Amino acid sequence: MLTICLSDDLTLGITFAHPTDFLLEEGNDIGHRVRYTHCEIFTIDENGGLKPNVKMIAEGLAKCAVGDNFQKRVGRKIALTRALAKTTLSKEERMRVWMGYLTRNHSLLT
Repeated sequence: MLTICLSDDLTLGITFAHPTDFLLEEGNDIGHRVRYTHCEIFTIDENGGLKPNVKMIAEGLAKCAVGDNFQKRVGRKIALTRALAKTTLSKEERMRVWMGYLTRNHSLLT
């Protein structure tokens, strides 16, 4: 889970999952496996308790077409873009989410 603090009273959590589904083609019994990326964005309210309150505010999906080569990196970006489009976050807040995502594996020593 990626945690991004946007302000004193707004902390977001972002999770990604990369499951595989078996989808049947419309009109016949022939199916195929489909890889996809699922992104969930939720608010985290610590409220001083032992267990924080978590509320999902948006989700995004990036599904491979038949013949596509599954890539987690590409799926995460598409799914996060689609999830952010469903939120009421300002442009500045969305930009901070992207900066948090893009620098998630980097040490920020200042």
